[in-house]
Amino acid sequence: ENYLKNAVGRDVVVMSGPEATGYGEMNFRAEKLATGTTICVCLGKTAGIALFDNGILAHNPADVERQLATFNYPRWANAELPREENTPTEEQWKRWAARVEHYLMRIEAVAKPDNFIIAGRGSATFKYWSKYITNLKTPFYNAEQGMNAAVLGAGKGASEILTLRRDTARVRAAIGHAKGLSPQKLDEEQLSAVFDELDEDNSGRLSLEELAVGINRLNVKLTEEEIKELFIEMDYEDTGDINKREFIAWWKDSIGSSGVEIIHTMNEYEQVLDDAEGTDQLTVLMVGVTYCKPCKAFSKKYQDFAERFNGARFIKVFGNENKDMTVLCRDELKVKSTPTFYFFRNKEQVHMHTGANAGKFEKFILENVKEGEPGYGSERQFEDPVEDPKKGEKKASPAR
Repeated sequence: ENYLKNAVGRDVVVMSGPEATGYGEMNFRAEKLATGTTICVCLGKTAGIALFDNGILAHNPADVERQLATFNYPRWANAELPREENTPTEEQWKRWAARVEHYLMRIEAVAKPDNFIIAGRGSATFKYWSKYITNLKTPFYNAEQGMNAAVLGAGKGASEILTLRRDTARVRAAIGHAKGLSPQKLDEEQLSAVFDELDEDNSGRLSLEELAVGINRLNVKLTEEEIKELFIEMDYEDTGDINKREFIAWWKDSIGSSGVEIIHTMNEYEQVLDDAEGTDQLTVLMVGVTYCKPCKAFSKKYQDFAERFNGARFIKVFGNENKDMTVLCRDELKVKSTPTFYFFRNKEQVHMHTGANAGKFEKFILENVKEGEPGYGSERQFEDPVEDPKKGEKKASPAR
């Protein structure tokens, strides 16, 4: 996901087939399912699952994940999904049904779901084999959207996941601000203290109510549905509460491994600067536009600089992405050409330059990092640009 995000310069959501199909069925099927836990099962040459808690995508518990291997036990070598065009015999359908039933019963035993949805190629022939499944206690249904469920669900799911990520960023930033540190700089000991503050009854576990109270105390406004989604995202083990290990793992996962954050809204941009206020952190902003070839060529180097100077926070915006970014770049930052780079210390701008030249960028960032910060005093890796006094520097792409 991070590779694709850096490659295309956009937020990217990667989801599995069962996840996309599940989103499609949760949101678009006419026959609504009973509330509770629904497991979407994609069946074909292989099998995959996605677990939804009242319509919200949840983590697959480890015990459920372990059941995936049972679908391909050697005993099922002669129980492949028959193809309708080959006019399968009843015996072939029965063998396939026995394989599916065994698999679903294993999942049923550990997850105790309220519903199963059958999707993938197996859903196309559901009517032929489902009648032979007689020992499963959990109701199971065919995917109403058929093979289109994943297409419908991918768009809906991506929207929900991106909303969750932005809510996560807001909560994370509020916690960092309360601690006087950028969220990226909180260590495990500090995160443990944050958890203890949220854990009002000192039980060692956070309830949904405790999380909601904590978020409200941080002055972050989320809907009840958004808080529930955030809670389920933190509940890695699907136990109905959050322990300290899960909370710290969620925090680290949400920070991510990519050194460059892509900003899409004015609120996100302002939040980045608010995060830095009072922390003395260096924030580096790259402004580009989608058609700017020098911007694209510099993206990998920008990522490399983010890893080398990882005490700073590196962000990136596209001035032609949406109205917010156009206003930010044209009216607030006064961008004239791209790429343009801005350095901020706390919330104050301390430097600006244009041009996709690694030597120039390296020179200026080395001048702006402070002693003790990663990369300070490091050896130069790029030469300064050579400027032609008659022609001046090569022009960067104009911002339009």
